[in-house]
Amino acid sequence: MPLGPGPEWSVQKNTIPSLKTLEPSEYFAVDIELEFTREACRIVSQELPHIPVQSVAVDFHAQHLPNPKSATSLIWYPGSTLGNLPSKSDKTFSDNQFITNHLERLRSFQAGSSSNSGKSDAQRYLVLLMDSYKHDKASMVNLYASPEAEGCFLSILHKLKRDLKASSFNPDAFTYCPCWNEKSSVVEHQFTALENQEFSIFDCFTEREATIQVSKGDRYSLANSIKPSCEDMRDALSRSGWEPLKSSWDTERQFHIHLARSH
Repeated sequence: MPLGPGPEWSVQKNTIPSLKTLEPSEYFAVDIELEFTREACRIVSQELPHIPVQSVAVDFHAQHLPNPKSATSLIWYPGSTLGNLPSKSDKTFSDNQFITNHLERLRSFQAGSSSNSGKSDAQRYLVLLMDSYKHDKASMVNLYASPEAEGCFLSILHKLKRDLKASSFNPDAFTYCPCWNEKSSVVEHQFTALENQEFSIFDCFTEREATIQVSKGDRYSLANSIKPSCEDMRDALSRSGWEPLKSSWDTERQFHIHLARSH
């Protein structure tokens, strides 16, 4: 059950190798974008025709995940989304209530979604992959310079429109370009406005509306996601009701990966 499988290039690069290793009895593609889930299922059926597939359009930030028919389910979660959740400067990663709530929701089964709903012996596992700080300028910029990556990042503006309840915001009136920040040694995802806009958003911290004005030519950098340490990630899992079973790094220490079980 991968969360946010993404477009075709992401499924081919990330999902297919994982499924070949895990060999699940059933595959659920879960994303709020129905088009992505259908595309993921099409690719998986093409590459691994022996695995039954199911497309599930779910906002896994606000809704519970479906409960598969098998007694054991595994969530494959490239966890960069966690670092993109709202945060305050005076809160640590593991103290962030938005992260805790999100991880807690991933533990809960969707009521009535299968014959195993409500059974006490049903087990849910989480495999969560987090990336660490990177210093290679050329490889990082090139990673985000493809047309596929451009489309993926522009789609983020549609998600911002949804999450900020900005009904009059036009997310198509921007261009995207990855830029290297020499000071912080990270890639910044830069959006340039193509037209003037004025719209209202909902502030999740104050629970009030705010008016935003955008002028043609304005440039905005998408905030780089928080990258927690391996220890902080284990702490956040424990606080949200997951039992960390094992954590490890890749050989180049570019990523840390965690296996956890729902209590």
